Amino acid sequence: LIAQEGMTMEELKTRLVDMSAPDEVIRFEVRSRISVSEAEIEAFYEQNRDRLMQPAVATLREIVILAPEGSNRGERQAVAQAARERVVAGEDFAEVAKEVSEAGTAAEGGLLGEMKQGDLADHLAGPAFEIPVGSVSEVIETSYGFHILKVDEREEKHVTPLAEVHDRIHGLLEQNKFGAELDAYLTKVRAESEWCVKQKYVDKLELTNVSPCEEI
Repeated sequence: LIAQEGMTMEELKTRLVDMSAPDEVIRFEVRSRISVSEAEIEAFYEQNRDRLMQPAVATLREIVILAPEGSNRGERQAVAQAARERVVAGEDFAEVAKEVSEAGTAAEGGLLGEMKQGDLADHLAGPAFEIPVGSVSEVIETSYGFHILKVDEREEKHVTPLAEVHDRIHGLLEQNKFGAELDAYLTKVRAESEWCVKQKYVDKLELTNVSPCEEI
């Protein structure tokens, strides 16, 4: 085994100790002695607020008027502008979308659903996350035609509340402590452990620098 694995006798001893430490002993000697305080959880939360930042999310509807190659973009823009004016005048955005939008969302009243700020192209993300909730964007010109957005709801960028990540932070800190404490415990056990090789194997394998077991 030593030859096959390219190990030294000391490395074999280390592996045997690591493999043989019973779970019950590990729980008693290591895990049961680990604790994570609320102060530690709160400190981690404050130090990692950037990692816990949630992007803004908006619920959007759209009206899309396509302007394929060869079409009169001026005429298509006029169609989009007329649709926007109908909505601004008081018509329901969803009904206008069902009637005139040429996107796949038309049947659902133009509903795009929840979109994170990073999910949208820049020319759409600006209006979607800048205009007031409930309002309608200007006609947005794109490579494929013209877009109009309505913001139904929006949740601004925010840090995840501590209550929502408390248990996750506790588990992370506990696991980090467990890893460090386990390494320290196994190092101690290796230093204190005694082992031997039966005499017949010492002779057969011509081993050196090992302690033969005493015959009982």
